[in-house]
Amino acid sequence: MKGFDTTMKKRGIRYAMATLLAALLLHSCHLMDMDQSDCPTGLYINFVYNYNIHRADMFKDHVGGLKLFIFDENGYFVTEKAEHNNDSQQPLSYYGYAMHVEGLQPGKYQFIALTFQKRYEDALSTNGAKYRHNLLQPGDSMSMLKTTLDFDDWKETSYDGASKQINGYAVNSDCPLDTLWHGMLLTPVELRVDEAAYATISLMRNTKRLNVSIRQMSQGQQDQCSIENYDVYVADKNATTLYNNDVEGNEQVLYTPHTTWDTKDIAMSRADDGTTITAQTAHAELNLNRLTADTEGTNTSKLHIYNNQTNTLVAEVNLPDLLQQGRAAYDMYSYSTQEYLDREHNYSLSFYLVGDKWEYVNLSVSSLPWTKRIYRTKL
Repeated sequence: MKGFDTTMKKRGIRYAMATLLAALLLHSCHLMDMDQSDCPTGLYINFVYNYNIHRADMFKDHVGGLKLFIFDENGYFVTEKAEHNNDSQQPLSYYGYAMHVEGLQPGKYQFIALTFQKRYEDALSTNGAKYRHNLLQPGDSMSMLKTTLDFDDWKETSYDGASKQINGYAVNSDCPLDTLWHGMLLTPVELRVDEAAYATISLMRNTKRLNVSIRQMSQGQQDQCSIENYDVYVADKNATTLYNNDVEGNEQVLYTPHTTWDTKDIAMSRADDGTTITAQTAHAELNLNRLTADTEGTNTSKLHIYNNQTNTLVAEVNLPDLLQQGRAAYDMYSYSTQEYLDREHNYSLSFYLVGDKWEYVNLSVSSLPWTKRIYRTKL
C-alpha cells in the first residue's frame, strides 16, 4: 500500500501541474485563436520626477496635470493626450501611474511631456503669468513645439529700479507661477499589433523659487532696512524653451517678486550706550523660468538690488554663477554646473550691506543645513 500511496501522490502532483499549465495556456495573450479581450494593448507611459536634488521620485506628490505629445519615428506630430487630477479623482497621485494611449497604428513613436501642478487649461485661467505651448497640427515637426512664459511691455513707472537700469519685457508677478516640468523620450518605442508597449519619461523641473533677504550692517541703520526701500528683480532671456528644453534666448524679460515682507530680530547687537538694537530684514520671493549656465557671462541671468531711496544700484550679480556654488554641498555626486541648476529649484540668498554696498552674501541650499559665505570681491 505504501507504494500505491506514493504512486497516487505522484499522479496527483502531475495532475495539478497539468491543470495549472492548462489554465495558464488558456489565458495566454500570445496564442493563436484565443480570446485576447483582457490582454493589454496600446502604449503605457510612466512618468518619473527624480531629476531633483533629493534624487527621489516626487511625481505623485508634485504633478497634478500633464500633456503628452506623440510623434512618429521621424519626429512628426501624430496626436496628444492629457490627464489631470480633480476633486473626485487623483489618478496622477497613485504610485506606478501610467498613461494608457490607445488607437495608435503599429509603428515607432517618440514623446515630449509637459506637466504642471494642475490641469493645463485650469492653469491658464489663473492670475499672473502662465506657461503656454503652441498648438501642433498632425505632420508638424517636433521642433515647432515651444513653451513661452507670458510677458508684456514694461511699465517704467511700476518699478523704479528696473526702469533705470534695464530694457526689456515684464513677467506678470501678481502671484507665484504654476510649476512647469519638461520631459522627452526620443529613443523610438515600437508598438506592435495586439501587443502592449511600455516606456518611461523622466521629467525636469523648469520653474525655480528664489528667496532674497537684505540685511543692513551699518551702525544705526539696522532697524531701517525695509523692502519698501529696495527693488529686487532678475533680468534674463529665458521666457521661451524649445522642444528639447533648451532656452531660446531672444527677448529679455524682468522677473519681480510675487511676495515681499519685513521681519524684525530683537537683540541682534548692542549700541555703544548699551541699548538693545532691533535689526530689521527685508525679504523678497521670486519665481523664475529655467536657469542656464553661461561661462562668458554675456547672456546670463542677473540679479539686481536697487535702493530706490538713494537711487543706487546696490548689487548686480551673475545669478547662475552665484547659485551654482551650492554644488559644494553635494560634492559626492560631482554635479556639473548645469545639472545642479536643473536639479535644484529652491534657492536662498542673504545679502549683508554696509550702506549701499554689499559686503558678502550667504548662500543656502534647500535640503541641507548648509550655508556658504561669498564675499563681493570674489565674484
